[in-house]
Amino acid sequence: MTDISKNNRRIAKNTLFLYIRMLVTLCVQLYISRVILNALGVSDYGIYNVVGGVVSMFAFLSNTMATATQRFMSYAIGQDDINDLRKTFVVSQIILWIIAIIAFLLVETIGLWLLYNHLSIPADRFTAAFYVFQFSVISLFITIISVPFNAAIIAHEKMSIYAKFSLIDIFMKLGVAIILLYIVKSIDKLIVYAFLIMLISVIMRGIYIYYCKKNFTECSNNIIKYDNDKGEKMLSFFGWNTIGSLSYVAKEQGINILINIFFGTIVNAARGITSQVTGAVQGFISNFQVAMNPQITKYYASGEYNNLFILVQRGSKFSLFLFFFLALPIFIDIDYILKLWLVDVPAHTPSFIRLTFILMMIESMSSPVITCLLAVGKVKWYQIIVGGLLILNLPISYIILKLGGSPESTIYVAIIISSLSLLIRLIMLKRYINFPIIEFATNVIYNAIIVVLISSSLSILLFKYIPIKDFTQLIVTLINTWIISGFVILFIGLNKNERKMVISMTKNIIKKIKLK
Repeated sequence: MTDISKNNRRIAKNTLFLYIRMLVTLCVQLYISRVILNALGVSDYGIYNVVGGVVSMFAFLSNTMATATQRFMSYAIGQDDINDLRKTFVVSQIILWIIAIIAFLLVETIGLWLLYNHLSIPADRFTAAFYVFQFSVISLFITIISVPFNAAIIAHEKMSIYAKFSLIDIFMKLGVAIILLYIVKSIDKLIVYAFLIMLISVIMRGIYIYYCKKNFTECSNNIIKYDNDKGEKMLSFFGWNTIGSLSYVAKEQGINILINIFFGTIVNAARGITSQVTGAVQGFISNFQVAMNPQITKYYASGEYNNLFILVQRGSKFSLFLFFFLALPIFIDIDYILKLWLVDVPAHTPSFIRLTFILMMIESMSSPVITCLLAVGKVKWYQIIVGGLLILNLPISYIILKLGGSPESTIYVAIIISSLSLLIRLIMLKRYINFPIIEFATNVIYNAIIVVLISSSLSILLFKYIPIKDFTQLIVTLINTWIISGFVILFIGLNKNERKMVISMTKNIIKKIKLK
């Protein structure tokens, strides 16, 4: 196993590849969202969001298996066991084909029942909604059977390839947005949009599969039979993690359906816009975490617990600070940003975005802790306790909405439950591998609270006293908040070693840019 400094450099390098991809993706995605919203209209945009959400509910089966596949592949690479790596890939392929068939049957029965009987869809748009549903089903099936290939790229830490393929995907979606601008009124734009997004999904899966078969031994020429022992371990991991995936479905798509039932497609459009904005910011953090996660699993596989504890704490701290640094100016000036970005801003969008940012700060801090728990592999009680707690998002939100609660109340519920979940995860890690909870609370949580309070207070105070109220105000706000939060993070949020590491990595990146 390589030393921690070399692994830190690898994480930094992989993160850099992903950030370059994300910067381009963010700019293109924001333009795409504006074009799609204007081309489809608020109501059709809401229909696409809620109907596609119904189908993606059933993706929890593949999401769970994707986590299992990546975990077992990273573990095999950490132990330098190519035979185990091949077994993992073959077993995951067989299991995922079965899962794809099960998901198809479920979505074509339960999903259609929800569409016909419970969703609030305008009568004149139901045919279009049906086509959106069916195209989304095809995309789901293709995505599920492609999971082992995506997991292989991440487990092998080929983030530059991952970044390149993501850019191909986003530019094809840009092409779809441009096509919508030139479609005549007699053609249903919502149906065309759903079909083209499905077609892109099929093309991208083919690209991933071709690359993996060409470059990874375990992905090609596999004549290994199904390994029962490996299958039992992966299915056990998959089975218990299904509870966690169901909890995610309840929190995201379940709430989306509740919003549709209680408030209609317009508020679904607001949630769709919120997902675009928060997803763009979260994408930067996910890039860092995707680059870091294989190292967490490999440290555990090789028994390097001290390095594991350091990486988890730094991962949690850096994830939160990165998210906060990017989200703070948007949080402060979101009303103007939305007016500048969109022609028609759906009601509730600003409050949805602000509250979701708070929720995602907690979840970004939790992500490395979750990866560590999954690396340990003792997922039974973790998923029963934490997964069971997260599933409560749906019934509690339903009760509150039934009593007359606002759409925003669902996010308040999620914030409280997410905070409790982080505490439980830390307690379980303490029990399993003697994880230093007090150290985590001091170095990560306490520092995070101090940084957020100081940075946001100073930034909001300056924002209120800026006399300009146009695009110049936005630029001034960006500069002010980034200077303030950057300074506070660097000199209050980070310890001496972390500060040196960040400064050193920044200098190396600048040198590389100058050389190019």
